[in-house]
Amino acid sequence: MYIDVHVHSSLSDGLYNPSKIVKYSVGRVDGLAFVDHIYNVDSLSLLNKRFKVYLDAKVNDLIVLPGAEFSFDFGHVTVIFPSFKCDFPDRCILDFHQFYDFVKDLGGIIIAAHIFRSSGIGERIYNLKNYFDALEIYPFKTSLDIFPLKIPLIAGSDAHTPWTIGFACTFIHEAKSNIDDIIECIVKGKAIPIIRKSYYLRKILDSPHLLKFFVKRISPRF
Repeated sequence: MYIDVHVHSSLSDGLYNPSKIVKYSVGRVDGLAFVDHIYNVDSLSLLNKRFKVYLDAKVNDLIVLPGAEFSFDFGHVTVIFPSFKCDFPDRCILDFHQFYDFVKDLGGIIIAAHIFRSSGIGERIYNLKNYFDALEIYPFKTSLDIFPLKIPLIAGSDAHTPWTIGFACTFIHEAKSNIDDIIECIVKGKAIPIIRKSYYLRKILDSPHLLKFFVKRISPRF
């Protein structure tokens, strides 16, 4: 089965709502993880509302995984949680160590997002390797030797429009019907990163639609 582990919707900076994205993804991938941005780590309670929207968007032909993308001073981090019904109270998280404990207490996994990009962790992964369950390697570059780290590798498209979903994804040999099994396969290194199409093509296809979306948002209404 093929899972795109990095998809954005209109709940952050994506173009369409989760329901439309899910419907468009059927036949392209077998599952996807919504990882809409949380811009403030103290806004975790927002995930309660988002996860309800993700859950309502589910269809029988596609597995949906609940997650989020966080921005730290060292780079972007995505998290996949095992349930849509996690409790995310308002709380103050002072540093990444507390964030790690918080995610692990809920049974989630922590992923170094698009590690080779400027917004990724890059070479800082060598000092932070013990905090990560997987590395997301799309787009892939040879400038950083990640293989000696022996951290599982996965891939996700970072799609912001429906048209680029599945450009990169994660292959799991045996079909899994629940999130816990998928998480276990990732953590145990039983998943394979698949790059189907160029990251730069993904950027080209996403950018015009996103520009139109943002212009529409900021334009004055009369």
